[in-house]
Order: sequence, then C-alpha cells, then structure tokens
Amino acid sequence: MSKVRQKATQEERPSTETIPLVKFPVRPSPDARYLRITFLICALVICVAGCLYLTFLDRELFFDEVGLYNPPYMFQHYGRITYPVHSHFDDMVIHPPTHYLVIGALLRLGLTLPHAAAVEPVILLSTACLLLVLSRFSLPIKFGLLFGTFLGALVWNDLLTVRPDLSLALAWIAGLIALESARLSNWSPWRLAVGSLLLVYASAVHYPGILAQAGVVIYAVWACFALPWRRLPVALGSLMVGPCLIGIPYLLLFIVPFQEQIRETVVRQQGEGGLLTALQHHLETYDIWVHGFSFNLPHQPVVQSLLMPMWYLHIPVALVGFLVLFAFRSSRGLAVAALPQVLFIIFGARHKQPGYSGYFAPEAILYLSAVIAVFFAGVFYVVSRMKLHALAVASAIGVVAGFTLLALHDAPLVVPNIRFTRDLKDLEIGRAVSRTVLGRSAFIGTAGAGVWYTGGAQHLYPWLTQDLLYPATIAGLNLKEYFSQFDAVVLDNDQTWATWNKERVTLTSLFASGTLNLKALWFGDRRKDRASGLSLLMLTPNQEPVRGFASAAGKTYRFEPSSQADSVFFCAVCPIGDLRSDFQYDFYATFFLPWKNNDDPRSVTDPADPRSVVRILLVGLQQFQQEVLPRAVRCKTRYQIAGRLVDVDQDAMVSELRHDDQPIKFYRNMAAALGGSGRLNAGNTERVPGAIRLDKIQGSVQADLSKNPDGWQVKIQPATGSEAVSIPIENVNSLSGGYVYVRAKELVGSVGFTVLNSRSYAFAAPEVQWEAHDPTDEIYIPVRSFAGVDQLAIRNLDKHVTSQILIKDLAVVTTRSKPPTEPRP
Repeated sequence: MSKVRQKATQEERPSTETIPLVKFPVRPSPDARYLRITFLICALVICVAGCLYLTFLDRELFFDEVGLYNPPYMFQHYGRITYPVHSHFDDMVIHPPTHYLVIGALLRLGLTLPHAAAVEPVILLSTACLLLVLSRFSLPIKFGLLFGTFLGALVWNDLLTVRPDLSLALAWIAGLIALESARLSNWSPWRLAVGSLLLVYASAVHYPGILAQAGVVIYAVWACFALPWRRLPVALGSLMVGPCLIGIPYLLLFIVPFQEQIRETVVRQQGEGGLLTALQHHLETYDIWVHGFSFNLPHQPVVQSLLMPMWYLHIPVALVGFLVLFAFRSSRGLAVAALPQVLFIIFGARHKQPGYSGYFAPEAILYLSAVIAVFFAGVFYVVSRMKLHALAVASAIGVVAGFTLLALHDAPLVVPNIRFTRDLKDLEIGRAVSRTVLGRSAFIGTAGAGVWYTGGAQHLYPWLTQDLLYPATIAGLNLKEYFSQFDAVVLDNDQTWATWNKERVTLTSLFASGTLNLKALWFGDRRKDRASGLSLLMLTPNQEPVRGFASAAGKTYRFEPSSQADSVFFCAVCPIGDLRSDFQYDFYATFFLPWKNNDDPRSVTDPADPRSVVRILLVGLQQFQQEVLPRAVRCKTRYQIAGRLVDVDQDAMVSELRHDDQPIKFYRNMAAALGGSGRLNAGNTERVPGAIRLDKIQGSVQADLSKNPDGWQVKIQPATGSEAVSIPIENVNSLSGGYVYVRAKELVGSVGFTVLNSRSYAFAAPEVQWEAHDPTDEIYIPVRSFAGVDQLAIRNLDKHVTSQILIKDLAVVTTRSKPPTEPRP
C-alpha cells in the first residue's frame, strides 16, 4: 500500500525536468534565483518593446491592410462582416471573420484602425511573456522562446497587424507555451484551458492555421497516458475549453453557413498540385529572401544571420527547430505539438505569396527559439563552470543584457529605422485630401481595393473591373459617357497593368491616351521607400485644373500652380527603365501600363525593355532641371506644371473628417449606384407614359403576390426560375436607350431583376441583384436599346430562404436634355 501511495505522489509531483546540458538544483541556488529575476526583467523589456512596435511604430500601412480594413469598417458602421470592395457584398470568406470582428468591435469603441488592429496581438504577446515568466521551463528554453517569439513574429516577420497572420503566429506559440508549461506544472488545469483557447483561436483566425488546434489533441492523448484516471476528467475538461468556447461557435456561425463559399475560396487560392508543389513554393520564397539578404542585413544583423544559412541550403527551418527543441526535455512536448502546423505550411499550403513572411512566421519562431535556446544553454553551462561567484553572475547578466540589446537593435522588417508615432493617420489624411477635392458626397468608381477609403467616396462603386477590365471586349462601351457618371475614378498603382479585354485597355492606358485626364493626386508619405503604395490619382474624362497634395515626415502640402515656382509637377509616359527612383525624389509614383500579358512588371529595370509606365513626380525646381529632365528625354510629357508647395493643417483636416464623415455606401451594381447616389433622380429623368404598369404584375406558383397601401409585396420561394414574377413592358421599342426605374424595399433575402425579350429570351441588360442590406431604395437599370423588350422579370437569388420585396413604383425613364442635377447628400 505504501508503494502505491509513493508512486501516486511521484506522479502528481510537479515536474522538475531540465535539459541535460545544465543541471540546476531542484531547490534553486541564489544564482539561479538571480537569473530568474534577470529573465523577469528581460521579459518585461521585450514585452514592452513588442507592444510599442505593434501600437506606435511609424510605418506605412500596406495594400493588404488597406483592403482588409473594409470588413471591420462594415461591422463598425453596418453591424455585418462583409467585404464589398473585394466583391463579397454578403459574406467575408477571403479570410475567416474572427480577426476582423475583433477589430470592428474595437473601432466601435472609438479606437483608430492602427490601434484597434494592435490590441489583439498585444494581448497575445503579453500572454506569451507572462506564461513564460510563470512557467517551469529551463532558463535556456525560457530565453529561447522569449527572443524567438519577439524576433520571429515582430522583427523578421512583416508587422501587418490588420492581416490575421501575426495574430495566428502569436496565438499559436502562446498556446504551445501554455500547454507545455501546464505539463511541466503537473498538468495545471488553468494552463491547459488557456493553451486550448489560444490554439483553437489560432485555427479560427486564418485558414493556414487549421492544424494549430491539433496541439490540443496531442496533449489530450499525452494526458491519458501520463495521468491517473481520477485526474483525467479535469485535464480533458480543461482542454475542451477552447473547442467549446471558440471552436463550436466558429463551426456553427461560419463554417456551416458558408461552407460552399469557403470551399470555393480555398480551392481557388490553393490552386493545383500536391505536397511537392507546396514545398517548391516554400523553397522559392527562401530564394527570394536569400537575394534580399544583403539589403536586409544592415537592419537585421541578428535575425538575418541566423536564418540565412537555412534558406541558402534549402533546409526547412521548422524541421531544424523541431529537432533542437525536442532534444530539450522541458520543451519536448512543445516541439511535438508544433509539428502539425509547421508541416502543413511546408507541405500543405500551396498558396504562399512570394516573399511574404506571414505564413512562415510560426516556423521562424520555432527555429529562432531553438537556436537561441542552444546559445543560452552554452552560456549558462560555461557560467556554471566558473569558480568565481561574482564573475559568473556578472557574465550571465552581461550576456543576457547584450543579447537583449542586439535583439532590440534589429529593426522590424516593415521599417529601416525604428521611430514611433502616437497614431498612424495616413488613411485619414488621404481621405481628408480627397474630400477637399471632391466634396463630401462624391460618387466614386474604383478598380481595386486600395483606394476605397482614401478616395473620399460617400457613394462607392467598386466594380470598374467588372465593367471595363474583365469583359472579353469593351467595343460597345461608350467610355466618355460611362466615366461621366462619376465625380472621379480613383486608382492606386496596384495591378494597374492587368486587364482581360482583347483591346488591352486599363484605366492607366486611358489616362496615357488622353481619354481620361488628371483631376487631382495625392502622394502618400513614402517614409524611406522609393514611393508610397497609398498614392492615388483622380481621373475624369474632362480636362480640369490639376489639384495636388503630398505628405511627408508628418506634414501635408498643397501644390499650387504659381509664376513664382519653387517646385515642378511632372507626369510622363516613359520607357520602363527610364526615370527610376533611387530614393532621391521626395514625391514619386509609378503607374503601370498594360502589355501583351498580365505578368507583373514591377521588377523590370532594363532600359531596352519595350514596356512603358506612367511616372509622376513632384520635385524642387533645381532638381527637376538637373536630375529629371536629363533622364526623361525618351518620355512623352503628359503634364508639366510649375508651382509651389503650401503647408496645410493636416491635423485640422483629420479632425474635421472624424467629426462629420458619414459611412460610405457600397453599391453592388451600377443600377443601385445611380439611384443610391442620386446621380439619377426625378429631377433629371422623365417617365415614358404607359410603358410599365405595376398593376399588371403576374406571378408563377412559386411566387406569392399581395397588394397593400404601400405597393405590391412579392414573396418568391428559393431556387426559382427567372420568370417567378413578371411585369409587362409596352410601347418602348422605339427608344434607343434609357432606364427601368424601380422603387422598392428588399425585406428578406435577395432577388434579381432582368429586362428581357420574353419571346427570344434575350437579355436587354445584365441581371441586377437587390439584397436586403443594400443601401438604396431606388435603382435605375441601364438599357442600351429597348428593341424587342417586353418584360421585367424577378427571381429569387437566395438558395435557402424565401425572398421578400415590397415594390412601390416602376417606370421606364429617360434622361432629360438638361445637365444632371447635383447628387443628393
């Protein structure tokens, strides 16, 4: 009986296992206690530095972050997580919505985007540091995990807080630290629960983290073998906290309802291939980093020197990290539980953006933690051999302090030099500038996700790609008439070379040819880059005086044409190898023109290459004469305007924006945009008498029609044909063009309106979708020709619910001869 009791006591005693290299006493000596205090101070310094990087680092917001600001913006203002600027008006499946829900909730509390996006990783980093301080890891492993997490997640990795990759990596490593420290603390229940929450959250924050939660299963199996059966319910119950609180809601509220859209998105992004394809993409990214080693080394000497050998030899760093950490007894479980996630990234994730570090952050953390742990194990081994007590203590503290300073010397990848700011206002400055040019109720068209906010729109039509770039041909599109509908077309330089029409026409090619002209521009703050990715152009078909703004070093300037000029605005179409920036131009931007294919031209520098680009500069007069003109001899000048820069109060502009800016309205089709923006209205259109009568509405057996004082309520069952409801159109065959006007309120679901010739079943206009959350109660369906048109058909576009719409008014209208009235606010 005494042997059984002794065995149980040994099983339940807290683990004191340490690495074989350094055998600290079970009861810490004063030296070990002193090192623990040193670690506490070091962890506090690293945690504070990391939180400062995440919250106050002066950096540029990257293109992905600008676009991905849209889902939390929608939740902030409309209470729904959708992504309309990426064509997802009814869902958010490009990424899981978890991370964006957190940001959106914080935006509702009044935080700005950079601060709201930083809260989640700050909490995760602080949790990891606190768990390390409280853990029973050996000291080398503690230091390894501390510095490995800091350098791998916040220094080497792209510090893009609006994207979910950083939160995934921090939640993953913090969860592993919690679970392994729970094992070392005799399977501490609260640590198991925290680890479970963090790993399941890592899986719910982004698709590539799908196997992060496998660590929970690994520790559950381990507990079954390591614990007596009486303790298993508490341990396994603690491990179920994450699946119950996060996993089940994530499954029921996101995975199940949107499974078809998720499957389509993942399959499209993953592309074709298998394990070897994923590995090939992995190693190709290593090659990109090898080529950039000499550029990054001065800014990151420690982390680049540690990673470079593995990249050069094409050795997956995750495998090295696993083997080294597995050799330490106190991190063996962590190493095993980390394997599923890092192996999936190496062999399972085929969609890896070349050169982007976000997907690789977990393996970098694992590897850096391992090699740094080996370094400190060696240091402490040497220190333990020193006979002079004071020398040993001073040497250990000196090495820790020195390595901390080296780690802090490495600058985060997103900046060449560390500089802090209270708030990143770049997006707000861009929006304030655009509103200064366009007014507060502007109707804007865009072809990308990078200017939806900074473009200054009150009414936004983000589908220029569908109308201009994606069609097989644009031969039937009246470009001047089309672009005249907008106050401006706004674009940044992302993907400006890409088009799919046979004419190879893009917005930039229309600008270069003179079909579109420059209304205004804004140079974003480039900081230490050649150019800012936030810079934008506003184009219209009319020639107007050019207005310009430029931001740099915390200030914003207005460019004013002047006879007493000190600056020159210069815009020209140049060979792609000419007039390139070597960081010498304060305000510089390049917009790309289409070529024979859609290959990315940004790395092309050969002066003999036949491709052309649009170069835009704002430089001092002397610099223009000495450095620009001699290098622009082969360029075709589009604009050359002398003027001067006038300082504007950007803080006042941002303050005014925050005070009176209204939520942007996003339109899924031109019919809704024309009505919702007020571009067409009763004042600038006239009805065609007797063309369409609502009292002649007819419905099939799948439709339920009922008349009430407000109009006709239409209910259509799911998955019905285009003729579920039909309304005749008469006496319009002589009209060369016009609009079908509908005033209605979508109550439930989504319906489609189609103007057609029922005899030949020919569509006179593309189907117009109207969804319950669309921000308009009027649409104007453009019809180029009414020849043969005799019907307006309505069908249910929702596969799962009965859609309901209240139709209040219908008409065929044409525009009046007088100029359109100003759009309503």
